[in-house]
Amino acid sequence: MTIFSISEALRFGWRITKKNFAVIAKIIIVSALVFVVPSLLMQIFKYFPFLSFLISVVSLYLQLRISIALLRIAIRFVDGQPVALDDLWFAPSFRLLSRYVVGAVLFSLIVFAGSILLVIPGIIWTVKYQFFGYLIVDKGMTASDALKKSGQMTAGLKWQLFLLGVIMWVVNFLGAMILGIGLVVTIPATMIAHAYVYKKLAEHN
Repeated sequence: MTIFSISEALRFGWRITKKNFAVIAKIIIVSALVFVVPSLLMQIFKYFPFLSFLISVVSLYLQLRISIALLRIAIRFVDGQPVALDDLWFAPSFRLLSRYVVGAVLFSLIVFAGSILLVIPGIIWTVKYQFFGYLIVDKGMTASDALKKSGQMTAGLKWQLFLLGVIMWVVNFLGAMILGIGLVVTIPATMIAHAYVYKKLAEHN
């Protein structure tokens, strides 16, 4: 049984991006600034260790918040809910933030361990556990439960999901080739497509 279609996911991502481009462009630009500006500030104040450290801590916190907010925004688009720039400043509870951090650390360690084992296991585990963030943000799961659930959701679909990942990478690479401007379209389109696939798998499991 076909649970999701790669082409339909990508078409959905493109339709939503085109329909909501004004707000999506603002979200992508502001998100990029949150990730880029602190790095520039740390370079400027690199001879002031305490200030540079303080900037890095604040930067990490903001980037975690933005990462969670972007997942939440992508899900809202898939669910047909209204999205505004203010959604980017969604303040996660300490429980949600801590679960997301633990999940991200565990996911990174799993992928790293798999990469040491001749790379292939790392790719397989990346595909297998890729939806942990959505499950934490959308369902409020613990990190371990989210990783376990992602493994169940992706069972038997790893080749299809791997192909989806490759196609999304190619789309964003092409976006980057257009002086980087194309990423304002390709990044949200692929993010929404990915969230679309997550919802399809979640509904099926």
